[in-house]
Amino acid sequence: MFKFKSKVTGDLILLQAHGQQVLKAMGKPADPQGIIQVPDLAQCRQALEAAIAAQAEAEKNQAEVSTNAADGVAEDAPLPISFKHRALPMLDMLKQCEQAQVPIVWGV
Repeated sequence: MFKFKSKVTGDLILLQAHGQQVLKAMGKPADPQGIIQVPDLAQCRQALEAAIAAQAEAEKNQAEVSTNAADGVAEDAPLPISFKHRALPMLDMLKQCEQAQVPIVWGV
């Protein structure tokens, strides 16, 4: 698991696979420990926003290609959680830390 911390937000805990996916989207190595320095916050935020937009577009295109009946998915089956919904808490953390000019750390 990844536990992201900052001095201006609550802790953000992501399962390992999801934490790695978010870090990769921001262009950061998915090491067990790390830091997003203040000068890197804007770049990481922009990269994550771009990844969210790209994934949303891909999901939209996939939805146009297939329907629930064609996929064999029951109508009452739960929908998978999208990357956007997993990444939004990190995006919020990045924005708050960027505004307050404090770093984000994990694994420490």
